Amino acid sequence: MNPLDTLFADLAETLGNALLNLDADAKQRLADLDGRCIRIECTLPSKSATLKVQRSRVAVSAEAIGEADAVVQGSMADLIAWVLGGASAESTAVRIEGDQGALAEVTAAITPNLVNQLSDALSNSPGEDVLGALELAAAGLHSAAEGTAHAIEQGLKSSPDGLSPLAQLTPAFELLREGVLDLALKAQELAKPSRGDLS
Repeated sequence: MNPLDTLFADLAETLGNALLNLDADAKQRLADLDGRCIRIECTLPSKSATLKVQRSRVAVSAEAIGEADAVVQGSMADLIAWVLGGASAESTAVRIEGDQGALAEVTAAITPNLVNQLSDALSNSPGEDVLGALELAAAGLHSAAEGTAHAIEQGLKSSPDGLSPLAQLTPAFELLREGVLDLALKAQELAKPSRGDLS
């Protein structure tokens, strides 16, 4: 298995579950769908991922995890447009095979209701705490993105030290992973009740 694919799957799982932790109802929605499995197959570039609901969480893997209830196929651009809701499967080259009802249930369950959660966080926390956490997260992601862009730029040039482009990218993706983990921790902190709420 490609280590880069594994890294992206781990990042997607960490960030996705951190966002779902902000939604108080997500755990129950996912518990009701335990065992559901969706396979996403990108045709250009040729990559795939599996999303499986397990123990009220979403597991993401770059390889097959059991038999999929539904398979979604398309180019990267079409899949992104479909996931972001900007286009329907009918208006893009996205193909869906299998149980479309299961796909709709999983999609609805993993779409966190952040409006209520963020409004609660903003009303229960001092504004400086929320802004500070958001600034820290943005700075971390900006730094990670700069590191990744620099590594990609260097990887495209010939390497005097003989490292492969993947070996050159590994430190940048590790930095990106750390930034996502920091963001996930900040999201969990925001979801916790403040000390004033406990009294």
